[in-house]
Amino acid sequence: MNTRRDFIFVQDLIDLVVMALHGKGKKGFYHASSGSDYAIKELFDETVHALGISLEEEVQIRERNPDDAYTILLDLKKTEEDFGWQPTTKLGEGVKSSIAYYRQYGITETFTHLKGVHEEK
Repeated sequence: MNTRRDFIFVQDLIDLVVMALHGKGKKGFYHASSGSDYAIKELFDETVHALGISLEEEVQIRERNPDDAYTILLDLKKTEEDFGWQPTTKLGEGVKSSIAYYRQYGITETFTHLKGVHEEK
C-alpha cells in the first residue's frame, strides 16, 4: 500500500549512459535515478490511464511484506553535479510512451518473474 519505488524512463537512462561514453563526468560510481519515488499504485494508475481503460472495481492493495523497504530512492546529487544531467521524463509521460512503443511494434505480451495469484509457487 505504501511501497514506493524510483522509476526511471529508459531514454533518460540512455541519455546519461551516452554522456558517460562520451567522457562527460568523472570516473566512478553514479546513481541513475528519476529523482522521485512513486507509490506502486501511482504506476498502476498511470498505466490504466494511458491504456484508456476503466476498472469495474478498485484494485486490491496489499500491505508490503515486513522485510520490504518502504522506499527505494537513489541519491541523484553526485550525478547531477558531475554530469550536469537530470532526468526529464515524468512518470505518466514515460508510461504513455512505453505503451505507445508496445502498440507500434505489436508487442502484446510481456513476461515477468512474478507468479499470478492462481499459479503454483
